[in-house]
Amino acid sequence: MIYLSMACIGTLGWFITKKLKAPAPSLLGPMLFIGIAKIAGFDMPQLPRLSISLFQLVLGIFVGMRVTRSQFELLKNKKSLYTFIIILIWTIASSIVSAHVLVRFTDLDLATALLAGTPGGMAEMSVAAFSYGADVPTVALLQLIRLSFIVSFVSFYLLSLKRRKASTIAKVEEIAIKEVAVKKKIAPEILACGLLLGIFLIYIKFPAGGLVGAIIGVGASSIILDKSAYLPKHIQISAQIGIGISIGMGFTEETFMQLTRLIGPMIVLPLFMVVSGILLAYIVEALTKWEIGTCILCTAPAGLSQMVILAEDMDTDIFLVSLFQTTRLLTIYLILPQIFSLYLR
Repeated sequence: MIYLSMACIGTLGWFITKKLKAPAPSLLGPMLFIGIAKIAGFDMPQLPRLSISLFQLVLGIFVGMRVTRSQFELLKNKKSLYTFIIILIWTIASSIVSAHVLVRFTDLDLATALLAGTPGGMAEMSVAAFSYGADVPTVALLQLIRLSFIVSFVSFYLLSLKRRKASTIAKVEEIAIKEVAVKKKIAPEILACGLLLGIFLIYIKFPAGGLVGAIIGVGASSIILDKSAYLPKHIQISAQIGIGISIGMGFTEETFMQLTRLIGPMIVLPLFMVVSGILLAYIVEALTKWEIGTCILCTAPAGLSQMVILAEDMDTDIFLVSLFQTTRLLTIYLILPQIFSLYLR
């Protein structure tokens, strides 16, 4: 009965924050509502460890679903490949620099600093934080602040550049339309590959194994079979609500007090990521001759879904934005955990 009550509180939090149009409502709402309820004195048990593994698998599948053969083929183009490598190096370097700043100027432990300073998704970084034994609420809150700042800044910056926009390439639009149509197929064999590899990596205690395994399994099988898996959006929302509840369970009064000590890094780090991301966008523009708005959205260190929405609003190249945001996120989820493991030994 208590778990049902927790689910109701978390779902209510999601519903209210969604109506308020807050960022990442399926994660933010449950996290805050459960956290407030816990601090207010409601006695709630921790969710079973198995549930965290399940959430990892679901989120990994949804990330892997974004990988397609057409994206892989585009990366064979030399300019696209060079751009991808530049973004990969920048993502790794900016994450490590941000982590060292947090460790140097705050009392955060290394694991929390690494995950809080990484420009990944709020949900995915929170799941990874469970695997590394980091301070999950702090990671989630710092990721939320970073995401909100970057999305707002990039939106205003793109509006100032609106007169310089170029029209979207028709061929790219056709490819994007075809991909949307393909994604409506369930493709159970692709989902099975993601689940099996994810479960295997969880079993051998690989860092963030469920997340990484599901991404590789679904992404690789999608490329090999030239299919795209599809799952209803409400499954992802349910998993994110579950993660939000799990994070909220770790809230204490000390968690909110700690935010006052992190005010400096919370301002400096997102600003550093935005400025370096825009400089990188101009490098990409010089290399590829793509429209600058598209380049900015390709390199922006924010979430894939938020950048795709902005790409549509600003009439930029949605396909290229989704491609490079996907490859950036894959770098974060597949490569950075191994680097973090070396740091945390």
